[in-house]
Amino acid sequence: MWPSRITTPLVYILVTLFGVGTWLNLQGVFLQFPLIVPQAVEGWRLPAIMGLIANSAIVALFLVAIIRWCSRGKVAYEIPVNIGILSIGTGALFALAFLWNKTSIIAGSRHSTYLMALSFCLALVDVTSNATFMPFLNRYELRFLNGFLFGEALSSLLPGLLGLVQGVGGEICQNGTSIQHPPRFSVQANNVSD
Repeated sequence: MWPSRITTPLVYILVTLFGVGTWLNLQGVFLQFPLIVPQAVEGWRLPAIMGLIANSAIVALFLVAIIRWCSRGKVAYEIPVNIGILSIGTGALFALAFLWNKTSIIAGSRHSTYLMALSFCLALVDVTSNATFMPFLNRYELRFLNGFLFGEALSSLLPGLLGLVQGVGGEICQNGTSIQHPPRFSVQANNVSD
């Protein structure tokens, strides 16, 4: 067995990383809008559509409630659900890195269906994470809750910092001509790094 002076900080770091997974992925997608919108067929309607998609993922909480009710404390439902949540989030974000700019034709017009469908998967992950991660953390000492909440805060801060490093929105005006500086790395690289 490892001494507690080693395990306590290690568990705190792991719980913090667990908390980072709560909203990191969808925040990263939203921060890429300045690069995605000019290439999306929906144009500036896309942020409103994505907002509706993200908010409609709240239906996943009903599924979590049904799973919890069916388990009635007999089974630790949150462990397989958390594994599923993290797997879906990882798979959707990886697929999004390569498919975000692909379109399909629905009812005779082009739509960013891959971006929308995969973002819905990310929203499902983000919405359900708090409802299932917190009961899982109930197994640990209360002091580790601070690490989880710190990780949740980082889940918004880290994509923002990554967006600043990326250099999104670096437009300048020279002699009356608008010059758009390219970002330091692509949307694909950002999604893979999230």
